[in-house]
Amino acid sequence: MRLLAILVALAFVTAPAYAAVIHDEGVDGDLSTDPATPTSIALVPGSNTVIGSCGTGDTRDFMTFTVPPGATLIGLNLVGYSPNDTGYIAINGGTSSFVPSGANVGDFLAGVHINAAQVGSNIMMLFMTSSIIPNSLPAPNVGPGDYCVVIQQTGQVVNQYELEYILETSVPTEEVSWSQVKLAIQ
Repeated sequence: MRLLAILVALAFVTAPAYAAVIHDEGVDGDLSTDPATPTSIALVPGSNTVIGSCGTGDTRDFMTFTVPPGATLIGLNLVGYSPNDTGYIAINGGTSSFVPSGANVGDFLAGVHINAAQVGSNIMMLFMTSSIIPNSLPAPNVGPGDYCVVIQQTGQVVNQYELEYILETSVPTEEVSWSQVKLAIQ
């Protein structure tokens, strides 16, 4: 039994981080435009990419996801954004969201304007340092729970975007000495 526990712990330590496109509107269809029923995206440890567009006629994309126990969302990288027209991205707690307006900005955890200048930026850091609403994240990450992200473009242009969610999982911290490993193998 002890050997099994050690092998499981070692498997977690050596498990590779995964990189996956978890939703591509060109392949998987349009992300939800309804804040009451956002598209559910399943995050795996490591990199999780969402590729989409919003703008004229399709002004908002809503996504919901769960950060499981023992995990932290440490990144929401803006990998691509074109053309260079200012948009908006926000995060709120829960499995549904709302259309951003002056009446409900306090319901979001944070929100920022985005454009091509932020390509390569971790939006989680901007949610902490540059939120344009009354709330901002206290740290550039969120822990276990349900969340929604909305990205919007209300101008007369369609913006193509690529977001990379980075989910970090905890590694077991129980200390195991080499003598314990040797005993477990024997």
